[in-house]
Amino acid sequence: MVSPMNQIMSDTNSAPSGNQSSWMDRYLPANANGADTDPLGGDHSLINIATIRGFFWRQRFILSGVLATVLVIGFIATMLISPSYKATATVRIDPAHESIIEGQELSNQIVGRPVDYMGTLAAVVKSRTIALKVAQQLNLANNYAFLDIKSGDDLAAQTKTAAQSRENRAAAILQAHVDTQNSVGNIMEISYMAGDPVIAAKIANRYVDALLKNDVQVSLQKNTYALDYLSKKIEEVRQNLSTSERNSISYARSAKIVSQSLLGGTNDQSSGAAAAPQTVVAANLASVNSTYTDARAKRIEAEQRWNSVKSIPAAMLPEVQANGTIQGLIGDRSRKLANLAELKSRYGQSYPQVRELTSEIATLTSQIDKLSNDIKAGIRQEYQIAQSQEQALGNELNNVSNATLDEQDRRVQFNQLDRKAKSLATQLDSLLDRYNQIAAAANIQPGTISLLDPATTPSRPASPNLAKNLVLALVLGVGLAVALAVAADVLDDRLHSVDEIQRKLAIKSLGVTPMIRNYSPATYNKSLSEAYSSVRVMLDFILPRPRHNIIMFTSSQPAEGKTTTAVAIAKQYAGLGQRVLLVDGDLRRPSIPYHFDAPRSKVGIVDVLLGQLPLNQALINQKQANLDVLPIGTIPNNPVDIFSSQRMVEFLAEVRDVYDLVIIDSAPVMGLADAVLLARLTDGVVFILDAEQAHLGSAKAAIRRLRQANANMLGTVLTKFNARVAGEGYYYSDYYSYGTEDEKA
Repeated sequence: MVSPMNQIMSDTNSAPSGNQSSWMDRYLPANANGADTDPLGGDHSLINIATIRGFFWRQRFILSGVLATVLVIGFIATMLISPSYKATATVRIDPAHESIIEGQELSNQIVGRPVDYMGTLAAVVKSRTIALKVAQQLNLANNYAFLDIKSGDDLAAQTKTAAQSRENRAAAILQAHVDTQNSVGNIMEISYMAGDPVIAAKIANRYVDALLKNDVQVSLQKNTYALDYLSKKIEEVRQNLSTSERNSISYARSAKIVSQSLLGGTNDQSSGAAAAPQTVVAANLASVNSTYTDARAKRIEAEQRWNSVKSIPAAMLPEVQANGTIQGLIGDRSRKLANLAELKSRYGQSYPQVRELTSEIATLTSQIDKLSNDIKAGIRQEYQIAQSQEQALGNELNNVSNATLDEQDRRVQFNQLDRKAKSLATQLDSLLDRYNQIAAAANIQPGTISLLDPATTPSRPASPNLAKNLVLALVLGVGLAVALAVAADVLDDRLHSVDEIQRKLAIKSLGVTPMIRNYSPATYNKSLSEAYSSVRVMLDFILPRPRHNIIMFTSSQPAEGKTTTAVAIAKQYAGLGQRVLLVDGDLRRPSIPYHFDAPRSKVGIVDVLLGQLPLNQALINQKQANLDVLPIGTIPNNPVDIFSSQRMVEFLAEVRDVYDLVIIDSAPVMGLADAVLLARLTDGVVFILDAEQAHLGSAKAAIRRLRQANANMLGTVLTKFNARVAGEGYYYSDYYSYGTEDEKA
């Protein structure tokens, strides 16, 4: 079983050093869930104004040094560059020129025009072809000064191979120094850079001449190419059209497909020029179908008429009632019936005239019935005739449809041949029209490029440009300086601000003390007094009990201000009337007497714990009331055994009852077990961090060791705090010294 002492020593030996923390520890939150919050509940973003301001202050030497170095290098390099002169000629580009005759614009459509015409011309200017033309015009192949070679270096100067080589070299030099730039609208600037201003102007003007000649030559080549292309295409289409027409006629003859146009009929071309011609069979089908549709409509009408009257008595039909003959017979019968009734009432039934009228009335009734029935029978006969006609036309339509379907199978290939012939005829007409238009426009095609302003001899060099180079150096310097500063800041894992401590260590902050150079007890001033008063007030709120507390001050490394802070807090509480015992618990490097201007004591806590001396005889003589200071005395050989002894526990229990507050100045945590042993015997631990040298890795390791020992971490005090380094907008040292000048006045 591992003893507590061995466990503590094991933790001491395995604790990481302050240089082992990674950049992730510095820029990522310390809490488990990754939230960027502190234990006091405040949110702190990783990038804020204070962070940026502190970054620039900490890295000001790198930023200013790198920026100044780059600017100086840029200035020196600019001064060492030989001057170059830039001559510029201006040309006007008119890709969409006015047409002189109708169809002139079509010549451009044959070969096509690039979408980015200005970009194409810029590539032409920088091409090797134009460069060779300029070199030939100016005879640059024999200009050894331009080629930057000595005539003696050309061992075969008169040979054709050497001349060609010099010409290629001259063209390469021209390509490297010529440049184009699009100005307003269709204006292009052609520039050339050279060490001689006269040569620069001459070459720029020769470039314009070469470009103009090349434009005219290209225009003529386009027209010639278009005419040759159209001639070949017209002949090809003409032969194909002749072959296609012969094939179409031959197939129509063999398939017996007769177009209605051959019979003098009309041909419906509503579907376009490529529509197939209508044949006789197809026209017959359309006619029969139309007749059948009319017959069917008549049959439906007659059928509906008959169905509506077949159950109605003939005398009730509207046709019967509207028939003049029947109505005349009905009127005649009505009169005779009236006479018959009168004769019957007067002479009786056997009267001769009564019998005669009765016979006549019967005859009229028979005639009326016969005529009415004949009209009704006529309606039925019309329906039957319409039905017979529909059936006959339906049979004919079926026969014609079958014949048309048979012909359709034969017309598929005929339609293809016919459409091909018509398409070729249309294409031939279009090609002939375009050929005639281009042939007329070929000889009057204007150029697309015209000279606007020739190049003049420049009076001042265009390069080097000091202002431009310095601006470029400034931009590069700023980028390089920021990159190096960020790298240096990432590698620097020191803790500079309270915000960073709370965010990375997840521990409360009790306050800060300002940076005071060359501090000594004699220089203890109002700024430090106010800062320690603030720390003391924060301790009042978080101490476990109102009185009889034992607290320990420690740090991760030596010289972080823990002893100074412990002494100051002890004096603060003693000044408030509380009885305070300040114990020097650093058995390795004791320094408590130094803060009281007292000599090194030969007796102290070691003698008290060993029972060799009472407490009151081991105290330091000092002037502060209510404050007792217990030094180390003789440094023992076994400090760990002393702090882990039962006598240390009993001693702290005794002094707790006597004093209102016991403050122990412990040794640093890293590398030693003293602070961990004492932390378990106290009511709380105040962790001291030096803003100048506290590293994140060592601080995290120290706090982790204390928490593993179940220490009550009261909070941290950030000493030697420099507000500018932390990026704070309000300087704490100025605030703590507020009112000093007024009091002096």
